[in-house]
Amino acid sequence: MDNLYTDVCEQYAAPRTADGTVDGAEAHALAIRVPDSELTTMLKDAYSVDARAAGLGQRVQVCDQTRRGFAAWKLLRESVHCTFNPTRGDTVKQSIWLARHATRIDVVDPAWKETADRPFDPYLAEQGLEEAERLGSLFAREAVDRVYCSPFLRAIQTAAPIAKAARCTLCIEPGLSEWLNVEWFDGVPTLAPQVEPRGLDGLIDRSYQSPLVLTYPETWDQLLARSRATVTRLAQSGENIVLVGHGASVHGCAIELLGSTTWGDLPPIASVFRFTRTGHGWDPVLLADTSHLSR
Repeated sequence: MDNLYTDVCEQYAAPRTADGTVDGAEAHALAIRVPDSELTTMLKDAYSVDARAAGLGQRVQVCDQTRRGFAAWKLLRESVHCTFNPTRGDTVKQSIWLARHATRIDVVDPAWKETADRPFDPYLAEQGLEEAERLGSLFAREAVDRVYCSPFLRAIQTAAPIAKAARCTLCIEPGLSEWLNVEWFDGVPTLAPQVEPRGLDGLIDRSYQSPLVLTYPETWDQLLARSRATVTRLAQSGENIVLVGHGASVHGCAIELLGSTTWGDLPPIASVFRFTRTGHGWDPVLLADTSHLSR
């Protein structure tokens, strides 16, 4: 087991600063809640002190014992996932996936905006369509109940392969929209003409009505509050859901599920997060993962 600890400690332990400490919120997100049992008592003891301190928002010292605790639980969790595959039911934890849209046309062809009728709402480039298909393939065997996406065209095009692979409907959720700041927009954009582009084949659930009305302009803090409130509201359904948005809105959703106030840089294009519900919040399983893009 010591060799296994060594193999994964650096990859899965809490990120440290130069002084050897870690922000309490980050430690709290990484402190997986281990159930009480004879098998896991040692692992729980290894980081319980740091986890309690993290819950108070303090900075905590990450010692070798704590790092071993994180690493060992990661190994245990992967082992359980490999050997236990229950059918859908009450024993299955709720999952939430977050995904940022794929590469947009104006990134590949900056001149596109000069003649576009709707320069604020670019569609996916060919590269982006391929990325969206790769992202969608991740969900072919996942038990997803519903996909929600921003009303911007690039998000809808990214979400469509996910909904098709998961064989579920797609709901347009304005709470996942792009950051409506004064530098990018003149007002709340009219997105209705683009809501069902060619190729969606009736995937969109027209009966879904979000309670959220977008406001303009938005500060960064208002964008984060809107995104955090959106993921909290959608999670209350208890369903397994995928939320597809933009760098800023996905960032806001992620920090809400992490129980933090910030999470590094904005997530990469076509990256995916996965969280599973625990008794105390959400367990981060994937964080801004892009490995599917290189397969």
